[in-house]
Amino acid sequence: MTISEGDKFDLGQLVFTVLETPGHTLGSVCFYDEAHRFLIVGDAVQGSGSASNGLLPVYFHSGREYRASLRRLLDLPVETLVMGHPLEWSKTASCVHRGDQCRALLTESLEASMFIESAVVDSLREAPRRQNLPTLRRAVLTTLSQHPLFARFDPDKPIGESTNATLRSELHDLGVDVN
Repeated sequence: MTISEGDKFDLGQLVFTVLETPGHTLGSVCFYDEAHRFLIVGDAVQGSGSASNGLLPVYFHSGREYRASLRRLLDLPVETLVMGHPLEWSKTASCVHRGDQCRALLTESLEASMFIESAVVDSLREAPRRQNLPTLRRAVLTTLSQHPLFARFDPDKPIGESTNATLRSELHDLGVDVN
């Protein structure tokens, strides 16, 4: 079944509207029930990453679109937010967030992604000829480790492949190709 922005799914007491939220992946969507302020985000919201797994927030498509999607979600009144899986870094091992936790998680996700973008831009500015992903990754992670959201990151620790995907997404948005 193909779904698009604005499609509705009436489940009786819940009526979900499809919201296109690209960023994590090109076709990411969320489902929002306005009457109950109920939002299903799947993997469209990533928090601030996982130091123990060497992961930044994971987006495979576009950091720019990920941030735009998060801003859009932050505009919604949300009382219950359901994720695709629990995030160890979100201070709770739950997929379900309620009340103030919803806005806090969306805000943290946006702030983390904005800081990643800034760290990538700064790293490129400091060494514009740096075209090697491992070298750039270390520079970005060193910068990130100075920020409270990423203080637990060790730039010398092996990282997950998903972190490379996030960095490649940011670089692609900037028109930079790396080896």
